[in-house]
Amino acid sequence: MKLSESEEEIKNKLRILKGENGLHSASVNEIELLIKREITIDACFLSNPYSQELAYKWLEKDIKKQLKNYPPSHSFLAKKIGEWRNLDPSRIIVGNGATELIYHILNTIKNKKIVIPIPSFSTYYELLEKENDIIYYQLESYNEYIVEIDVIIRLIQKEMPHYVILINPSNPTGQLLHPEELKTIHKSMSSTQILIIDESFIDFSDGDMSLESYAALYNNITIIRSLSKDFGLAGLRLGYSFLPHTIKNKLSASSFLWNINGLASVFCTYLSNKKFIEEYQECKAKYIEDKQNFYRKLSALPFKVYNSSANFFLIKPDMSAENLFVRLIHKHGIYTRLLNDKIGLDANYLRVASKDSIENQKIFNALKSELLQTAK
Repeated sequence: MKLSESEEEIKNKLRILKGENGLHSASVNEIELLIKREITIDACFLSNPYSQELAYKWLEKDIKKQLKNYPPSHSFLAKKIGEWRNLDPSRIIVGNGATELIYHILNTIKNKKIVIPIPSFSTYYELLEKENDIIYYQLESYNEYIVEIDVIIRLIQKEMPHYVILINPSNPTGQLLHPEELKTIHKSMSSTQILIIDESFIDFSDGDMSLESYAALYNNITIIRSLSKDFGLAGLRLGYSFLPHTIKNKLSASSFLWNINGLASVFCTYLSNKKFIEEYQECKAKYIEDKQNFYRKLSALPFKVYNSSANFFLIKPDMSAENLFVRLIHKHGIYTRLLNDKIGLDANYLRVASKDSIENQKIFNALKSELLQTAK
């Protein structure tokens, strides 16, 4: 794929912007201001558009009151999430997004040995690599980037790490470890070794695949969950962690008093509302159906696409992924995630988020158009 002169100019601008954002993606607003073009489909950031509309409907009646008053205590919010997930609220910390929780939890880890499969969410190794010994478990493309249970157990037994960090489903590959597989990994560890599981995308898998109920039985498992992705409210910044009392008490001593704003706080109260959860489950089912249909469409195109239990798909085009990334932005107004900065992946992958059925069709049409044009 050969880019036009204007597209080459955009590519250079995007490279500079990427450098300013480090290992994280620039926002849609930043992209639009940079290239002077509207992004009509955000297929980079990851959320459920159907539950987004549901949340808008419920929040509308509470906006004025929640912006006027101070938010409730942290323990009140933990109780509401505990009621929703049937968990002990004394082991729950509510965060200003899952990323805040990741930062605080990882900042307690110093001079430790840690096993992390790669490719993975870059924040984990970005925060840990300076003051810890990270043992990377390289996942293989020919094996669909799947974590092999016997391989990771042998690695744990050989290296004897203090921590094992797993994202389930994985980001950026979307591969899922079944709860029984996670239990097998955990049972291979000693009681002093800590298993951290990031379940930010778990609600996009079929059925209840969370390990929370199992984690409630042990004192060496930490679960991190995002609520902004599955409920479609990235700007609300809301997540929580279910973790051992020892870790929670350490975190609570230094932070987490009024870190959650009023709108996010009132949203937590909806989680224990039966009507809201029933409506959310309908949104979730519709979104997963659309995601599965999107995968079938993408699989018909002439590139490698990896199946996913998250709400995005990893694709590997035969052309330059960066050029395709730029072309989708410039010509089609579609923003995807270029993955040339991910350790454990080569530089020729894109991650494409699943949107609603109409936007998925537009993404498919754009990809089909560009791939077929290049093939001529």
